[in-house]
Amino acid sequence: MLNFVKMPVVLAALFLYAYVPMVSGQSSLDRQLATALEDSLPQLVMAEDHRAASNVAMQLAHTRSHLGDTVGACAALQQSLDFYRKAVATESGMSEPAMAGVGDDSDGMAMVRAKFGCGRV
Repeated sequence: MLNFVKMPVVLAALFLYAYVPMVSGQSSLDRQLATALEDSLPQLVMAEDHRAASNVAMQLAHTRSHLGDTVGACAALQQSLDFYRKAVATESGMSEPAMAGVGDDSDGMAMVRAKFGCGRV
């Protein structure tokens, strides 16, 4: 009877023993991904591929958010918005001043700020 009582405890211990390294390895992968994304941004900007730079900056914001780097995530989010504006201006041929930013009062930006943990600027 004692062996049946120990079985769930042993299985739980084995599960946690296998699960904890996978979780800690995930943050290591996120750090590597963040570094790779940061390294690719200058090349995209030099090639004037602002739409791709916006997408990469958004991925960087998401990755930094997963790492718990709220300040870095918010900075990457603002960078993504700036690149997106440049892409739209290049594609449309119309350049207008920025009317909104990450810290504005619109409902859409409030939802984005909440997702990444950004405060109003």
